[in-house]
Amino acid sequence: MKKRQLKVINPVPNIDLLSVNVIVQGLQSPRWKKHLGFYFDETFSAFKKDYLDWHVDHRLWSKLGKAFFKKVQQDKKFPTLIYKKHKEIGRAQYKKCDTILAQNVSQMDNTVIAKHLKELFSGFSEICIWGIPIVTIDFKNNYLSDWLEEKTIESVNKYGLKKIPQTVFSTLATPNENTYVKEELISLLSLAVRKKIDDADIKKHMAKYCWIEYGYLGPAKKLTYYKKRLAELKRGKKTPSQQLKEIERNDKKLIKQQKMLSQQLHLDRQAQYLFHVAREFMILKAYRQAIIFKTAYAYDHLFKALTRRFKISVKQLHYCLSDEIFELLKGRQLNMSEINKRVNSYFVYTYIRGKNGLYYGAKAKKIIRDNLYEEKIDSTIKQIKGTTAYMGKVQGTVKVVNVSREMSKVNKGDILVSLATNPSIVPAMKKASAFVTDTGGVTCHAAIVAREMKKPCVIGTKIATKVLKDGDRVEVDANKGLIRKL
Repeated sequence: MKKRQLKVINPVPNIDLLSVNVIVQGLQSPRWKKHLGFYFDETFSAFKKDYLDWHVDHRLWSKLGKAFFKKVQQDKKFPTLIYKKHKEIGRAQYKKCDTILAQNVSQMDNTVIAKHLKELFSGFSEICIWGIPIVTIDFKNNYLSDWLEEKTIESVNKYGLKKIPQTVFSTLATPNENTYVKEELISLLSLAVRKKIDDADIKKHMAKYCWIEYGYLGPAKKLTYYKKRLAELKRGKKTPSQQLKEIERNDKKLIKQQKMLSQQLHLDRQAQYLFHVAREFMILKAYRQAIIFKTAYAYDHLFKALTRRFKISVKQLHYCLSDEIFELLKGRQLNMSEINKRVNSYFVYTYIRGKNGLYYGAKAKKIIRDNLYEEKIDSTIKQIKGTTAYMGKVQGTVKVVNVSREMSKVNKGDILVSLATNPSIVPAMKKASAFVTDTGGVTCHAAIVAREMKKPCVIGTKIATKVLKDGDRVEVDANKGLIRKL
């Protein structure tokens, strides 16, 4: 048996080495060892031109998820601490980003830029430390999702509710706290209500929210993007005012439905508590992602000064390790040949017990191949099962989309199938009639977006992208968590 059994836990498009370097310093912090007796100490990140296959030994990932889920179940103060830490770190990081974005970076000397970057990277890593319990409990492992879904099915059957268990589960797991994305939509709708809107009003909105879909590599949204969205909102079937009222009604309706279902199912205190945890964790996942994207927007603002001073592109800076950037700011030369190799070819970045490793060419491929856990999948099956993220039932044509360059093939009404959705493919998600993903629990990106867009969504199928291909006709029955080939 192989010493390691690596699986791709998270395939991530439009990401860079620098971001992964900072993220793993947080995710793999030995701080958790004193709580669990062990910690998450190895990752293997395989890059190919802004696309990442993030490999982890699946046995360790499972062990870690179980340990954190047990801690959540037994210590009710633990999720409260996770929530508190996210918000504390997030508020401080948000404020730091705003301070940096308001400054003229061309007038900063290198020591000041280094200080700002250290603070940004530190906050970035710190919020990832507190994200690891959420990620391991319900990403790929689905311990929280599975527990809640089983409890829901058991209670629906026991008390004879004439409701589909998966739709009940989805309703109870939906958070009633606004994400930044929803907050931005409400703000834009409030702007659209006005009879007269000038560029100054739109620019103010843009300055506040242009980073929300920034991702790790940008770009930020421009004035033309917001003008186009405002025009679309104004000519929609419902007026902006009606849409605002509908959001308010739906929010109130959700709270009422959750209270009613909890009573009808006779949920015990543990089940009520874990549904509350699921809702909080979903909000924190979106919150952490937003803070990370704003951080990336802020350090790219600082990078503009470095491109001129050191004759290096922002793209090349994104393929440096954080320590290499600090060395550059001290006046030391970078190995540009190696950095360009990272930008243009396949390579593997390892972070093992706090030490960086970089491998290229045949050696990079060998390190993954020699440690990869191979799964056998029956690609001829006609039905796929997953977890309901948002209810609904539609038929459509499959379009597999993992990276932004694949979005153009999506037409209105198509079924978007993805390893794991991400902010860069949101425009395609807006066109699609339903979403299906391989990975993810109730806290994943697809689940969050599906609830905000109110589109059928089945997550955590494990095999959808391996069984379905472009052009397949399928029925997505998100009420039951099923996808059927037609």
